[in-house]
Amino acid sequence: MPGYLCLDDVVVEKAFAKRSCAPHRYQTKLQLAAQMLTELAAADLPFAYLVMDTHYTAGWFTRLAGRLGLTWVGTLPPKTTVVWRGHRQPVAELAQRLHLAWRPRLGLHAAAIGVFAPTYGRLRLVVTRNRHGTWNRWSPTTWKLT
Repeated sequence: MPGYLCLDDVVVEKAFAKRSCAPHRYQTKLQLAAQMLTELAAADLPFAYLVMDTHYTAGWFTRLAGRLGLTWVGTLPPKTTVVWRGHRQPVAELAQRLHLAWRPRLGLHAAAIGVFAPTYGRLRLVVTRNRHGTWNRWSPTTWKLT
């Protein structure tokens, strides 16, 4: 059964991160991650979905993941524009207006809706609020466009 792939850069040693290279060989974290995803997809490494932090939810990067046939989970920046029920708005604004139902198994309030984001395409947006009132917004999966 395929698991998941977590894309995070906290395991990069600080000494390695400080090394320099020729300007024409320099790659950003996103460029390195894109190369890695492309190689993993070519190798048919089985995983159900890709989990990543906000930094990795750049539009071009998530479109690459989609072209590679990968389902991704990532936190959306609060100002991300989404369209829901014909209304265009920042995702943070929408999150505060949604009715969240109590999910006892998770120990939090949550709602899941389908939205369109110009940057990402069609998404499944999940909004949660814990018992302390802290909001979280993320897109747990891209919808397959057919």
